[in-house]
Amino acid sequence: MVDVSGSMKDEEKLTMMKISMQKLIDNIRDNDKITLVTYRDSVKCISEAISGKEKEKLRNAVNGLTASGVTKGNTAILYSLDLAIKNYIEDGNNMVV
Repeated sequence: MVDVSGSMKDEEKLTMMKISMQKLIDNIRDNDKITLVTYRDSVKCISEAISGKEKEKLRNAVNGLTASGVTKGNTAILYSLDLAIKNYIEDGNNMVV
């Protein structure tokens, strides 16, 4: 779950977030799955349950993020929880970050 609202334009926040996300992508395992949800005026699922084997696809999704609009964090949390439940992996490490 990634904030891409207008506040992320300030002080290189978006750039730092992208660097952090790239480090996360570097460390995911092939059997991990990543769903990327962005929020600002609206909440969007950018990529759903992408395998850790598809790191380039995840990198491209992160690199394409831009900041604008206002923050709808509460809506994003609820939406992300729905996606986490939908893609639940039995005995997996299921998280919303």
